[in-house]
Amino acid sequence: MPDWADLLSMLNSAWAGVTTFALGVWTEFNAYSPATKAGWVIGVVVPVFGGGVWATRRVFRKPAPGPKALAAADFSKLPRAQKGVLSILVFDLEGDDANAHWTDGVERSVREAFAGHAEVQRAGGFFVRLAKRGELDARLAAGRKLVARALATSGYDGALWGNVVTLKDLANLVVQTKGAPADQQTGQQTLKLDDRLGVAPEALKDIGPLIAARFAADCALAYEGGRYVADVLAPTIERLRTLLQASPAWLAGDAKGRAWHDFATALATLGEQNGQNAPLEAAIAAYTQALKEFTRERVPLQWAMTQNNLGNALAALGRRETGTQSLEAAIAAYSQALKEFTRERVPLQWAATQNNLGAAHEALADKGVEARANLAQAVRLLEAALPVFREASPFNAETAERNLARIRAKLAALGEG
Repeated sequence: MPDWADLLSMLNSAWAGVTTFALGVWTEFNAYSPATKAGWVIGVVVPVFGGGVWATRRVFRKPAPGPKALAAADFSKLPRAQKGVLSILVFDLEGDDANAHWTDGVERSVREAFAGHAEVQRAGGFFVRLAKRGELDARLAAGRKLVARALATSGYDGALWGNVVTLKDLANLVVQTKGAPADQQTGQQTLKLDDRLGVAPEALKDIGPLIAARFAADCALAYEGGRYVADVLAPTIERLRTLLQASPAWLAGDAKGRAWHDFATALATLGEQNGQNAPLEAAIAAYTQALKEFTRERVPLQWAMTQNNLGNALAALGRRETGTQSLEAAIAAYSQALKEFTRERVPLQWAATQNNLGAAHEALADKGVEARANLAQAVRLLEAALPVFREASPFNAETAERNLARIRAKLAALGEG
């Protein structure tokens, strides 16, 4: 048991010491001149008191609400896209810190790359949460499905979302668009690389042109039903060209191959929309550069995809030329792609390339080159692709059926012989 008398005595002594000290300080303070007193108040009392108030508010204030995981119930809270412009919705990156360092950096870089030619809008404090369990591809597919519904509701052409792996080292970005349908006239299909991008901190400042070019090219056909978007593509192409010429250290290997591929796709889309051959010729050269990074031995599927898209650029150019050299080169590129795009391995990519190859044979026939043989080959190629399209891609199946009917009519018009 404590000795209460001793305890009270100690408290009294302590209080007496404090009051004596306080009186001494007060007496000495009163001896100062008014100017010195004012200096003490401004230099010591105010900062100490203010610091105490600030610390108290920091401890007891409510934290600012952080980003919220997107759910279907939140679609009505998303901003709505402007009409008449290419529009991109930027979600907060899952796992970003309270300062949104990664999200702010990516948004700023993309906004600068578009240079006012597109609407880049933050998604109102929402992020796309990836499931913690299961295969990554399945978790990403669920995220893409949710974002696709959000795009349909909000009217945006594309969205940027992803997660931060570690705050200092790496973020994964998903560049998602509504999806571009096949060319209505030829059925020609451009195949896309994986929509995921791994981004290191040193790439944040420069990544914008790469993302912007991907958005602009991927959205071109889907955007308002294929409306002319050269005003969006041209500036992003020039910024990506500058990035490739600068060749920063982070832009190497697969990242460099992706940059050349996306640069080529944007150029090809521009050339198809503005009717000029120069962008198509530049696209062919850029796809060739991409193939130096995406080798068949190292990344066979990326190599095949680039071969297919190279074939598309060659075919688009060949349809405009009087000769057949570009169309023949397109057929060679598609044939190369089919060495890795097999029906058993990647059926939809195989069917798309079969379709593109058939369109090139039809174009050769239209130029009077062995018309019967080329049309017959086009029919065989599209007939083989149709079952895959019917099962996996109804839209492409409808396009292929229309094209097949047209080619058959051309063949029938030639008569027997």
